[in-house]
Amino acid sequence: MAASRRSIKLGVLAEDDSDIAVLTHVLRKISPSKRFGTNKFVSRGCGKLQNKCRSWATVLAFRGCAVLIVLNDADGRDSSALQAAIQAALCPSPINPCIIVIPVEEIEAWLLSDPRALKTTFNLQRLPNCPANPEKIRHPKEYPRDLVWKASDKSKRYVNTVHNGRIAQHVSVSSLKKCRAYLPLQRFWVEV
Repeated sequence: MAASRRSIKLGVLAEDDSDIAVLTHVLRKISPSKRFGTNKFVSRGCGKLQNKCRSWATVLAFRGCAVLIVLNDADGRDSSALQAAIQAALCPSPINPCIIVIPVEEIEAWLLSDPRALKTTFNLQRLPNCPANPEKIRHPKEYPRDLVWKASDKSKRYVNTVHNGRIAQHVSVSSLKKCRAYLPLQRFWVEV
């Protein structure tokens, strides 16, 4: 009989609970057999996340988290500069391995990578017309709102805090690969 795999205690720092829901579903898709539990801190905004990331990561380490993911939308800022600022605020990270994930604009761009996920989530009659490169959308949080409204003939409304996790349940890993900001997360999670 094979030994059961241990469960990873994952620490997550993010701006919103819906971001953590998306992340959790995506991680399960990347490695379906990998077991993990999540401890989290939610900042309700990017400034607080950057200011509190070191102290929150220390608390998560104290709670036994062995892996840390910091998830912060770019929101129009330079992703590299934002990542460097978070890294500096976190350094040295009390939890290793650690990754800082900066979705281009917002994590909703990842959800726009798979029109079938939107169609399934909202039980739409037709496939919504999602952009070929979702990371080029200036306001990806508003884009699915309008897309679902049109594709449902103005009968269904998208609310990110309600629907993001549901969409992430259906999004395919192959579609997520359209988003360059997703790729480091996939590599990281496979190696953990």
